[in-house]
Amino acid sequence: MKRLLAVLLVVMAALLMYGVMPAIAEDGNEGLDDFVHAAKGSGQKMNISPGIFAHIASRADAYLANGAKTIFAADVKRKMDAGEQVFIMDVRARADFLKGHIPGAVNIEFANAARPENLVLLPTDGTQIVVVCYSSHNGNQLTALLNVLGYDAWTMRFGMMGWRGVTSMKIGSSTAAAQNIYGAGNSVVLGE
Repeated sequence: MKRLLAVLLVVMAALLMYGVMPAIAEDGNEGLDDFVHAAKGSGQKMNISPGIFAHIASRADAYLANGAKTIFAADVKRKMDAGEQVFIMDVRARADFLKGHIPGAVNIEFANAARPENLVLLPTDGTQIVVVCYSSHNGNQLTALLNVLGYDAWTMRFGMMGWRGVTSMKIGSSTAAAQNIYGAGNSVVLGE
């Protein structure tokens, strides 16, 4: 956990240098002193210096206090059919994206998602970002990071398994027999 937090802090610091953290960069410092000095506990007093680290701590606290932001595939489809602005961020490997993806999705592979050149592709106007992966595990991790950075990101529950009609995969171990996972049965786009 300490390693993940250290990586997050380094990534966020690097992103600040490139100016791609939309909400953090625009916030004033009002109220952050109260947040920073409100940390209590039986251990040593937490002393987060004002500035970016206070913003990160404040946003992480707000995200964790409100629980995970998830959305079902059927709700994503309903929004798309109603013409609502939704940015679909597919974080699967490029080869899998080309085999079938949600119409209008943008492929930004998970390992490259926090790079400045990819973050600038994301909407900063409050448009809902729906993060799609294989099963929602990686999507949940990236959704947390994006929310801490100030984006309105949501994980699509069960990833592409939830979008497709049927996905055949091994559950439990690599030696187990493949099982069918049933999803919403929505159509996919092949290729670009």
